[in-house]
Amino acid sequence: MDVVELTRTLDSLHKALAAGPPFAERLPSAGNRTWTMVATSLFNCLREYPSRTTIFVGGKLPFVEPAWSRSRTSVLNVWQFCAPDALPHSQLIVPLTGEDPLSQEDFLLVRAADFAFILCYKRPLLQFSFEPAVIVRAQEVLRQRLVLARPDLLTSFNRALAVSPVVANRGLLSAFSRRLIEYGSLTQESVEGNELDFLELLSHEIRTPLTTIRTLTRLLLKRSELVAPVRDYLEAIDRECNQQIERFELFSMAVDHQQGELALHPQAVAVDHILLGCLERWRKQADERGLALEVDPLSELPTIQADRLLLERLLSGLVDRLVRGLPVGSHIQMRAERAGLWLRVRIWITGAGAQNAAEAETDFGGPLHVESQTGSVTLRLPTAQGLVAAMGGKLTLRMRPDRESSTLTLYLPIQPLE
Repeated sequence: MDVVELTRTLDSLHKALAAGPPFAERLPSAGNRTWTMVATSLFNCLREYPSRTTIFVGGKLPFVEPAWSRSRTSVLNVWQFCAPDALPHSQLIVPLTGEDPLSQEDFLLVRAADFAFILCYKRPLLQFSFEPAVIVRAQEVLRQRLVLARPDLLTSFNRALAVSPVVANRGLLSAFSRRLIEYGSLTQESVEGNELDFLELLSHEIRTPLTTIRTLTRLLLKRSELVAPVRDYLEAIDRECNQQIERFELFSMAVDHQQGELALHPQAVAVDHILLGCLERWRKQADERGLALEVDPLSELPTIQADRLLLERLLSGLVDRLVRGLPVGSHIQMRAERAGLWLRVRIWITGAGAQNAAEAETDFGGPLHVESQTGSVTLRLPTAQGLVAAMGGKLTLRMRPDRESSTLTLYLPIQPLE
């Protein structure tokens, strides 16, 4: 087997990062701006933590090395994994063939004495992590390429990574989060374009620092010496970050759909698994706002054909919309069942605010609804209907004459038997 054939069998970096646990943090539907924001924030915060740094880089996106290296006094050692059509900019070059999956990925692996970091962008998914175990998996992916393409550099590569990666300290992670927020604010102020471009950028800039905060929180939760109250606070932070990240992922999908850029990945999906997986989180959201949420007992449901990530985010978005819009004491009930060639998910809403919480707004043409009194941002019903239609389904709303109860019904096509 020649080198070209061997490279086709090698692991891709983005798959290695997702092959946990532990897993890298994920930002679906990311863009080039998100890459630039993360890379720039990382290099800026590293000025506060001087140490000898080794960087392994690949892809076509810039990683702001020249400006950063001029501002530092420490030694910067750069290895470049270079695809056939990439421009070399390092003295240490590891050539990649066009068949190598790594040549289709943008990545940045940073190793220093007091931390390690991996950033990988395989459109449209961006992943990053400070976790040592994730870093080790990434290093093995790169080592495979040296064995094939540059065995003469393998000793130097092993020497550069001789010390095991360590968990980044809280100070560096806090600085990283702060730099992300600062850079995001500056970028937001300079944006020119239509409303959808702004919403997409805003979604990315909110999710990225939240993901970093979640990473820091989960690292702290691994410590055995935490007292119970502190652990409870950290778990609440983790839960809230996760909820907000998922909300803004849905908003980003809605923007992509309105721009005609939504990439769907249809697959066989078991809706009962999604409902069971989200039920505890939905109930906590409802409890926090004084609402009752029930899901009827789930029998064995037929498999549907849908984009799993979009469907999960969409169901959570509908629940989020109701939970945020209903007054205390209201009731939400869900039931999933077969209806001919469709899987039907019905959501009954009972309460004085059922009309306002469920019906479509007509005063704002964008994909999101902003509650004027609370500032709460949720997905508009027509936007949700468009996302469901993109998966081959439909979403309907029926109001009762008393206007104090309503029913949202989601129809999804059942996967045909082969």
